Amino acid sequence: MDRRLLALAIAGLAVCASAGAATAESRLVFRNPFVQHINDTEATCTGESVDITGLLRHNVVIVEDANGGLHSTYAIRYTLEGTTTSGTRYLGRGVNNGTEYFAPGDAPANGTFQSIFRLISTDGSPNLIVNDFFHITVNASGDVTTFTQELDVVCR
Repeated sequence: MDRRLLALAIAGLAVCASAGAATAESRLVFRNPFVQHINDTEATCTGESVDITGLLRHNVVIVEDANGGLHSTYAIRYTLEGTTTSGTRYLGRGVNNGTEYFAPGDAPANGTFQSIFRLISTDGSPNLIVNDFFHITVNASGDVTTFTQELDVVCR
């Protein structure tokens, strides 16, 4: 399997990776910190829509170990806020972290990532919890054969 293609496919999820278990024999395969501006409208727990704005700060680094395995962790730092038409405000700040390892010759390879963004109501209304779920499958040739993203909004 083409290790570089697998690494780029993982990074293409827009989840971030920073080196895990790196050693002197490790080599950097991919690094791409970036900022994503958010400007979206979602349903809220009050029955109204909320205009959400903010930033997602991603840090992407993937390291190949001396045996050819890929080590990654991701960190997404977020600062989000939103307001409904009636004035309910939501504020969210936090970080989502995760790790993944693909062994040498591990093909087809699967990766599953989940990020949870909590937007807290400032007026006692239920909070807005956004679950963002990604799944990717890469075949032995290094081709992405499955890419799924699901977004689920929960009120608590």
